Amino acid sequence: MTFNGGSGQINVNGATVTLTRADGSIETKSLGFEAGDQVTMDGTPRTPGDLRGVTDRIQASVSMNNGQTYNIVDVLRS
Repeated sequence: MTFNGGSGQINVNGATVTLTRADGSIETKSLGFEAGDQVTMDGTPRTPGDLRGVTDRIQASVSMNNGQTYNIVDVLRS
């Protein structure tokens, strides 16, 4: 996950990324909030040739200086 920044990034106090793997395990990491900051996580290992039923969920949120938190990404990846 990469933070790309934007006109409102001056108001961001923090960012987090949560990975929920197909097996139910959850990993959360902080993401820097300067344009270009990155975080990498390992998803569910795949067996070559058999990807059926293997889906991970990736969520990202930002906390703003006004106390609000916004979910900005919520996607399923197979």
